[in-house]
Amino acid sequence: MIDEMSKEVERVYATLLTRVVRRPASPHSLGKHPVWIVCPDYPVWKREKQLVRDVTVNDGIHFQGIGLMPPKSRLAQPLDEHFDENAAFYVRGKLPLIRAHAKPITESIGRATDYTMKAFKTGRVSHDEMLILPRALSEIVRR
Repeated sequence: MIDEMSKEVERVYATLLTRVVRRPASPHSLGKHPVWIVCPDYPVWKREKQLVRDVTVNDGIHFQGIGLMPPKSRLAQPLDEHFDENAAFYVRGKLPLIRAHAKPITESIGRATDYTMKAFKTGRVSHDEMLILPRALSEIVRR
């Protein structure tokens, strides 16, 4: 399940990448890609009510992360607005993804990172299950 979800995160990243840089594979665009550090997370009890689909799909397991956007980009709006306005572009019919969501970090980056990586900190997730995007060129298998 984590592998399938990781592939969906990579698909969303690749789709977004073409909105951020014109030609992602060109040498000119290297260093201008968004950086995502993404980690699986498990549901925990919350005081606020949650949608049933959010806690039943994949047994509530979901991915969350920190997304660092380049200062100059083709994306003409903040990432949260982009995902809200273009949800149908990322979440489509038969694909297993039900939502792509972003929100600006309004607290300290340390607190946001602690929250995002809590499953890793508690040992529920290994470093092998985390994603750091873009991948290093040495990790990309060309066919």
